[in-house]
Amino acid sequence: MGLVGPEQTLWVEAEQSWMEGLIRQLEPLDPLSAPEIAEQALLEKLVENAGSRLWAFLDDVNMLLTHGEMALETAQASRRYDRVATLAQWLERLLKVQQSGEALAELWGAFSGKKRSMPAKHPSKKAPVPDKTRKRTKGAALPQKEYRLPILRALAELGGRGKTAEVLDRVYLQLKHLFTDGDLERAYDDPRRDEPIWRNRARWEIAALKEEKLVQSGGYGVLILTDKGAAYLHGA
Repeated sequence: MGLVGPEQTLWVEAEQSWMEGLIRQLEPLDPLSAPEIAEQALLEKLVENAGSRLWAFLDDVNMLLTHGEMALETAQASRRYDRVATLAQWLERLLKVQQSGEALAELWGAFSGKKRSMPAKHPSKKAPVPDKTRKRTKGAALPQKEYRLPILRALAELGGRGKTAEVLDRVYLQLKHLFTDGDLERAYDDPRRDEPIWRNRARWEIAALKEEKLVQSGGYGVLILTDKGAAYLHGA
């Protein structure tokens, strides 16, 4: 009487071992020493700096693509076919850099545990303001912001993805009843740059939409409506 059998002894010992292991897991780790705290803070700061530089690099690449596409359209309108060929090759190589950068950003996010957030705006990364000193001022032209919703609607009509030229054609159809002579005249005095003001302002607004992540580049001469852009359009 009162004796514990072998099977019960094994069960009690196993239960005790499990509880001891659980207690060890719940015990707090020893606090870091002062040098370890300083080292940990340095590592975290280096990780943060590396991520910030990577995001800034990708923003610069995206801006390069935006302005490269604008330069290409200008060259096409001016029939500068030698420049068109050079810019097309340059954009193709730059697009590969962008794709590799985005893949690297995903790897970095998995490593650091931090998702990419909207970077702090810096004047040098904003779409430059069009050079109005070269614009003709005859007639009243629509402000650049008036092209925002028509551009987003055009992309939505195209299924969320379309060539820049197709988007601009649809923007024209939406706004042509509002255009005056000021919208239809040339944007530049240079006769080789035969681009109307409305189209020029629409392209600058596309650059602004990319900066705000409402639209993104889908490759050479292609625009994509982002989820953020679709939500903005839905709430307009």
